[in-house]
Amino acid sequence: MIISPNHRRSTSAVFIAAMTMFASLLAPAAGAGEPIVVVVNPGSPVDEVTSAVLKDIYLGKEGSIGGSPAAPANYKSNTPIRNAFEKQMMGTDPEDVNKHWKSQKFLGFGDNQPVIMGSPEAIKKFVARQKGAIGYVPLSLVDGTVHLVKRVNGRDVTNAAGYPYQAP
Repeated sequence: MIISPNHRRSTSAVFIAAMTMFASLLAPAAGAGEPIVVVVNPGSPVDEVTSAVLKDIYLGKEGSIGGSPAAPANYKSNTPIRNAFEKQMMGTDPEDVNKHWKSQKFLGFGDNQPVIMGSPEAIKKFVARQKGAIGYVPLSLVDGTVHLVKRVNGRDVTNAAGYPYQAP
């Protein structure tokens, strides 16, 4: 077997990429242990939401929020923040949500599923730019580019002691 200098470089690049991916798996998730909050487009008047409304929006059963067509943003399946959101805020099992969307796609009704984003920062940017957008992020990411939904299921997000929705 002949090993060329290019082979050694490509092997090194693969090793470095693999180590970088491994290190990112060990790093804590953004917002770990802090409140998960719902955010909407800054033009939205929505200040309060319930689990039932969130569930309907994220399952494609509710088509509007704050007078605009709903544009929910979500994370990839089985990510810690998405699992926490679906369990804590939507009151449903994450596997049930996955089954729902698989069956909707099979039946030809999967057009209204949430837009999938790779990070809280991407969700915040999408919500800031898209009229009718709704998403959820760690509280530390909320700034003037998005509108914070101040109450979820009657719980005030500014009351850390009484707000039960936490990022893992």
